[in-house]
Amino acid sequence: MSDDTFERPPIAGVGRRLVFMVFFMVVLGMVRFAFWAIVAFQFLSHLFTGGVNPKAVNAGANLANYIYRIMLFLTYDTEAMPFPFGERTEPPAGRNG
Repeated sequence: MSDDTFERPPIAGVGRRLVFMVFFMVVLGMVRFAFWAIVAFQFLSHLFTGGVNPKAVNAGANLANYIYRIMLFLTYDTEAMPFPFGERTEPPAGRNG
């Protein structure tokens, strides 16, 4: 039989992770609301002016990137915490970037 045994992470580390996960789930709810507000604004802008607002496009890209970073953290894909506890990153260049 192998001497390899499963070692549990320290309870303090798991508890700390849980606190941050709950925090980021709350943040995710607020950010998603803001994201949908931008979607509605862009639709109305396109409907009434025939074009989109470039600042809102940038804001939407930033929020989408932030949502992505939060989802990576919540699904244990990364240990890097999103802003405000981690680095703030720029979104990848989109069709307007």
